[in-house]
Amino acid sequence: ARVTGAARVAPAWDYPRVCGSGLDGQPEVLARLGRERVMLGNPPSIQCQFRDPRHFFEWLDRCRIPYPAVRFQRPRDPAGWLIKSGCSEGGKRVRFCAHHEAAPGDYFQRHIEGAAHSALFLANGESARLLGINTLWTLDRGETPFLFAGAMSHPLPQHPLTGTLSGWLDRLARATGIVGLGSLDFVLDRRCQPQVLEVNARPSATLALHDPDYAEGLLAAHVRACRSGQLVDIAPARQIRAFRVAL
Repeated sequence: ARVTGAARVAPAWDYPRVCGSGLDGQPEVLARLGRERVMLGNPPSIQCQFRDPRHFFEWLDRCRIPYPAVRFQRPRDPAGWLIKSGCSEGGKRVRFCAHHEAAPGDYFQRHIEGAAHSALFLANGESARLLGINTLWTLDRGETPFLFAGAMSHPLPQHPLTGTLSGWLDRLARATGIVGLGSLDFVLDRRCQPQVLEVNARPSATLALHDPDYAEGLLAAHVRACRSGQLVDIAPARQIRAFRVAL
């Protein structure tokens, strides 16, 4: 009998699966994988809405969470605008509007100069717990000027954005029903105020920066949050950690 692609990638064994980077932008693949398998995380219906710019920014508006200006038609003056895709990952589909044409499904967002950051969180559909704040590093590779190249963690207690981000994540969890590990990416504007760029509704690469602080590991926390709604107690960061992507 012919073996489907889903069966080759994830045979229908008894243990559960967790969605990683790349699959969250392909809800039809997630749906096929979930037919005969236990998937621990957000269903394709929620992944779709986080990857649909119109739904996503409506959620942010509803939750009173700021973000850089967004348009769904090309600006007359493209200077200072980016073209982005809702189904991208690692900055691969972020381009300068002045140098590129948009593809179907792309949108336009005002470019804010400054370092990108992310907030690693754990949610149970009703509330969320901020686990860590990270600086994200990017690399300009010509056609991909914002390619993800690594991250560095910051201790939570001393970070001035801890309270703001925790409030945003709680409101977002209640509005969307998101569960498990996820990350919220943001950039600081000229007033050092955070502006949200996107939310990854699945475990992100930055969990590796905070995983050593939890005795059972953050994947175990993801499993409990998805299965029973239990949120792990926040562990104080023992040290600052970082990783770099070899490109």
